[in-house]
Amino acid sequence: MAAIDLSEKNFTASHPPHIIVRRVSLDEGDRFFSQPVSRPWKIQYIIANTGRGQATVFDGNATIIETSGHLPAIPPFDDEGNFLNTVELAAGQSTPHFLYLNQRDTVIFESATMSSDGGSTPRKLVYLFGYVQYRDAIGIVRRTAFCRRFEPVSRRFVAVDDGDYEYN
Repeated sequence: MAAIDLSEKNFTASHPPHIIVRRVSLDEGDRFFSQPVSRPWKIQYIIANTGRGQATVFDGNATIIETSGHLPAIPPFDDEGNFLNTVELAAGQSTPHFLYLNQRDTVIFESATMSSDGGSTPRKLVYLFGYVQYRDAIGIVRRTAFCRRFEPVSRRFVAVDDGDYEYN
């Protein structure tokens, strides 16, 4: 029995899960001034296990900020973006996740498409960043962080090359 347990632990250690975040999109809903709001604004993203082992996602966060400068040195996570639902992901599996936007966030995205010079240059930059915590079959806890900048012209999110915000 001990040999089987050791064998399973060795297999899990050499075939760990690997969680990534991909396909981040803004799903525009009704404008807040049109009541009632039947289609809420939301950001959808996929949490995927690209590794070879089972992962249990047990914690995470997704936060939106608007800035006219650089990202802060320490990510300022917003408690409203926390999610605590547990999800089991086998190797190769993925699941969609949604961040529903409040009225303030909706205004941020609407104003991001406007510019101060009448062109396509946004007044401020809008970022979505967060993390996903998960554990493998032998209890090792791992964390993946992600950061995407909203591009108003294409209305897409692009990955940010910043090791403090984007890592596996």
